Amino acid sequence: MIIIYRVWSSLRLALLLAVALSALVFPFEFRNRYESSTVAPSQEYFQELLRIRNHFGYGNQSEVIFVRFDISTSNRLAEWTRAITGMPIYVGSSPFYYLANRIETSHLDSAVYVGQTNNLEIHSLFGKPLVISELLSAPTGLDLINSTVIAPGLFMSRVSQPRALTLLPFVEALANGSALPPTPDIAFHQLNLTNWQVYLAKGGYNNATLDVSDGNFSITLVEGSYFVRLYQIFSPALNLSSRDFLVMHVWSMVNKQLMIRLSTQSNPVISGGTTNDYATYSFFLQLGWQYLLIDLGNPGSVTGSFTPSSITQIILYLDRDFVSDQVISNGAYVMELV
Repeated sequence: MIIIYRVWSSLRLALLLAVALSALVFPFEFRNRYESSTVAPSQEYFQELLRIRNHFGYGNQSEVIFVRFDISTSNRLAEWTRAITGMPIYVGSSPFYYLANRIETSHLDSAVYVGQTNNLEIHSLFGKPLVISELLSAPTGLDLINSTVIAPGLFMSRVSQPRALTLLPFVEALANGSALPPTPDIAFHQLNLTNWQVYLAKGGYNNATLDVSDGNFSITLVEGSYFVRLYQIFSPALNLSSRDFLVMHVWSMVNKQLMIRLSTQSNPVISGGTTNDYATYSFFLQLGWQYLLIDLGNPGSVTGSFTPSSITQIILYLDRDFVSDQVISNGAYVMELV
């Protein structure tokens, strides 16, 4: 009898411990699985949203805010934008999808994209003027065609649906790396590249192989801890406008970062290396073919005195990231909005 009592006491204690433990674990597991994230955007984003709200008024339904998809998904910026401004938003890859009233099929697996697009459809909000913020959408000059500046870094696009439909095939080809179709008001000029060269950082491994043919290049990078500079010197210098773009068609074997610098210094300290006057652009290469759109009027950063009217050098910084890679380019162009 004593043995049975002791066994029962032990079982009862184990049961109580199990219940107590489950009571502690279940709320954390439930929150981990089902509770929506409360990650807030940075103070800079908050200030931009408050600026938009102050300019247009909370709950204004006459305009739609464009929030770029790849910015929105990292910190749920789309939902915060909607909550703080009370204005309808379009979250997508390009403002021209909204302006053309077209669905982005590549985002149909995103609940945020589907939800926000359904809201626009239900309330018949397609066709409204589109608010484009430099912070919320990182627009290029192409995104801002026929847009009006309403405040520094804040634009209003009233591109008509027929005009947006005309531009959309070009925008889609630019995004997926396919051949660019002829498009009214956009002129292309082949860029004459004949002398690509490699500069390896001091102390790096001499294992980057470059093949050049008719201005096209193929560079193979063996894994290592040093970056490689691939550069081209222009003589005479390129005389371009801040309204122009440089467009490079490239292929990458892996996903990786790429930094491009345009230099206006005629006597660089090191060929393909350090200069004092340059503009910097950053890209993320994806597996396969893609276009690098270099907006001369909107560089990521500028050091010294840079002007598109005198570009003497283009430098590609290829980080090996401890992976082997091959990067190919089969053409570069000057794109002019006419």
